[in-house]
Amino acid sequence: MISNLPPLPVDLHPRLVDGLGKSRVRAAILPMGAFARLREGDLLWVREQIFVEDKQVRGGELRIKYTRDRYWQAIAWPWGRVRPRAGYHPAGRMPVECSRYTLRVASAEARRLSSIESDEAVACGVIMDPDGGFVPATAESDTFKPFGTPSEALGYAWQEAGYGDPGENPEVMLVEFTAMARNVGRLVSGMGTGGSRRAS
Repeated sequence: MISNLPPLPVDLHPRLVDGLGKSRVRAAILPMGAFARLREGDLLWVREQIFVEDKQVRGGELRIKYTRDRYWQAIAWPWGRVRPRAGYHPAGRMPVECSRYTLRVASAEARRLSSIESDEAVACGVIMDPDGGFVPATAESDTFKPFGTPSEALGYAWQEAGYGDPGENPEVMLVEFTAMARNVGRLVSGMGTGGSRRAS
């Protein structure tokens, strides 16, 4: 199906980005608004937290490290364009050239948060606790007390992402996708350098 929208940025928690690489995260709950018009075939480019290295030696590249990675990487950077300042950058400030995942939408459906089933929540990164209950992928502690329902676990992640109060049972977009480990610039012209990179 032909995409009906230009590629949209989507900010993901570092633990959810890890799940993309392991094919464990295959869906996301996103706010209405720009995402309400998503259809099969549309593309989302993933923004995540990054660090920009202090010393940038070569022209034509930008040295960065993703939050949960151990190594710096050199990203192709447009000649003559000012590089981002050194240090930490939240996901919303990440340039498109640094994006390493593109998501191709398989389906997008408006739902109430409380209607999300357990298998759908697991596709969104929720972890089923062996002793029962549901743990959001964004939980930072191994001692996190599981929630009783999948929608409660998703609600925690929803609020942590800054989308609002999950207690109001918001209408959300449940978006299923295929994750591709490539920069959106390799798929759509005019979307940056294509993000070719090498570890260092």
